[in-house]
Amino acid sequence: MNVEQLRTKSLPPCCDLSAIPIEKLSPEGRSLVHSFFPAARTVLVTAHHVTASLEWAWFPFAAERGGTTCVADLHAKAAIEGIERTLALHDNKSLILPYPDKCGISFKRLAAETDMGELGDSFLFLHRAWGPWTHLRVLLTDALLFERPRESANTCTHCGRCAEACPGGALSAGEHDQEVCRATQQRLRESLAIRAEYRYKCEACARACPVGEAPRDILIRDKGSMEGSDEHRTRGHKGERP
Repeated sequence: MNVEQLRTKSLPPCCDLSAIPIEKLSPEGRSLVHSFFPAARTVLVTAHHVTASLEWAWFPFAAERGGTTCVADLHAKAAIEGIERTLALHDNKSLILPYPDKCGISFKRLAAETDMGELGDSFLFLHRAWGPWTHLRVLLTDALLFERPRESANTCTHCGRCAEACPGGALSAGEHDQEVCRATQQRLRESLAIRAEYRYKCEACARACPVGEAPRDILIRDKGSMEGSDEHRTRGHKGERP
């Protein structure tokens, strides 16, 4: 079996798949992967195409990541579970990695090792067609899977728009200040008067990226909006840039 067969048989059209042979990982990477699944020979990365900002809204459900989950992750996990079932039919064993902050493995950095795309100056994974609008999942398998290499994905244009758009100035040349990013997102949440029980996720850097098409954003109403008061949108409509 090869990756193209898995992609065709097991994935919906909104998802992409690529593989990394275990020997292509760094020694540290191999050691970390083998700590989860000693028999791993291939790392499979799936990318789900996010076409609506609501897919990235985090709601409080029992889930791997801090007791919350989002539609994009539910979909991406269902897709990779389909791959797991297909591999099992061929007597291969697999393990789906828990969400990143539970396993210590950066999914976007693994994805950047594949031919699906690369890590952009925004420190987001940029898919060759969908840009930053993806949600990733990772599966380890003992199957030795082959893939016909696609053209190298030089995705990031290094245009600097993501750094210019960041409302907190968290991006600079080769650096992403995560503490500033988190504080900025919390400040934006408060300024938008969000009172619903979900986590607001800033999309300014993603919407500034010229790669891919930005999806329609989330309409946010404050507590007085039922009486005709203010309405807010998160950074632009489909196709607009901040």
